[in-house]
Amino acid sequence: MVNYGPWSDECVDLVMSLPGIRVLEGNHERLFRGDEPLTHEIPLVQDFYHHCRPLFTREGFFTDLLDHVDLGIYRCTHTIDDLRIYPDTVIEVDRHYMVGHTHHQYQIERSGFTIVNPGSIGQNRKWIDSADFLILDTATGELEFRSVPYDVDRLLAEFTKRGFPQQCIQYYANKERKFG
Repeated sequence: MVNYGPWSDECVDLVMSLPGIRVLEGNHERLFRGDEPLTHEIPLVQDFYHHCRPLFTREGFFTDLLDHVDLGIYRCTHTIDDLRIYPDTVIEVDRHYMVGHTHHQYQIERSGFTIVNPGSIGQNRKWIDSADFLILDTATGELEFRSVPYDVDRLLAEFTKRGFPQQCIQYYANKERKFG
């Protein structure tokens, strides 16, 4: 939810305002909290961090983050064994998982279990103008993958307005677009 953009505080406020919300800890939240060294990150992440972190004011947010949540048949967690899991990743699992981390939307079968990644809102690694998510019916286990357009040009304008480093702006500007 934090880093990679101008609205970290606003993203936290919006998500935390949702009824019954439970928020999982991701690698950027650990980075913002100081649990992971910035020097282990690629230069792009470091550039975003140096611009975003000083402006972040929602420090109390970090105390409520969870390692995992069980939702229906799925164990929801940022990743499994600290791996970046893609559709072609070889991995053995002992239950159904819903993961994030790679920002790619997919559903795969491994060891007789399902691993799903709902994708990313605002940080889609394939189509930068697509907000990807899924809807899970916890009663039936049915998954519905969704992708909706969002105005990435508004985001780029905000980056420029707030003086983000050119490398950060180009990261978004050079990504392919799904919706135009």
